Amino acid sequence: MYLPGSGQYETFREPEESLPWYLTISAIGLPFVIACSYLLYKYLKNRQWMKGSFPQDLPATTENLLEAYMSLTAGFILLDRYRQMEKVAYLKSFFMRHFHTVPVDIQDSIQRNFHYPIQMESTASWVNNHYSDEHKKQLVRFLVGLSHIDKVLKQKEYDALKHVVSALQLGLSFLDATIHLYREQKNSSKKKTPLQPRISERKKYASILGVDERADIKEIKQRFRELAKKHHPDRFSKGTKEQQQMAHDRFLEIQQAYEYLMGTA
Repeated sequence: MYLPGSGQYETFREPEESLPWYLTISAIGLPFVIACSYLLYKYLKNRQWMKGSFPQDLPATTENLLEAYMSLTAGFILLDRYRQMEKVAYLKSFFMRHFHTVPVDIQDSIQRNFHYPIQMESTASWVNNHYSDEHKKQLVRFLVGLSHIDKVLKQKEYDALKHVVSALQLGLSFLDATIHLYREQKNSSKKKTPLQPRISERKKYASILGVDERADIKEIKQRFRELAKKHHPDRFSKGTKEQQQMAHDRFLEIQQAYEYLMGTA
């Protein structure tokens, strides 16, 4: 366009079209609404578990059934933390064999159950109200195997099993028969397996701490303090989720080795 008196031409530009106001608001507000909705969902879900009772109105879905397994697993680990990592590994293996999946938030769920323990009877009652006898019996067989990870069924674990079986309305005779069958199968598999040289339990846990298997209590305590300080999860609070999980697992491994060595020193 020619500008009179200036001797210059101005480039003509089409007026820019702005987005409608409602699209602008949606583009800005939608991510915020989604984030707030997710946080509200997490808060309400955690609030349910903080009450210490398994929500009885949850529908019978695979996701909720796995949650029930994780809740009971955490409860039994709290009774006896010895070999904690092996018990969690047993749970994961069971999920893969019977459900062909492992929840991505399994560690978060177990940690939540550690902080806000769920009454085992309420979890068993939910299973009893939503599933068949075969599902309930499978749950009891799993818990019996879980309780034998350290090869010794302690009285407090047996008492907990009795409470669970009672809530499942299966009867004490079924529990005792399941325990007997589990031990028979384990003894039978031992007889069929050829004897092979293996590292003693004490030597295995001593290697985790990096001490000699003949180390005394003072040396074990000193080494534990060094490793606990080095691998404490709080040091990795700003790291990635994978780093935090690795630190958590390593710390539990160190703690488990320390508890075993101190108990056999």
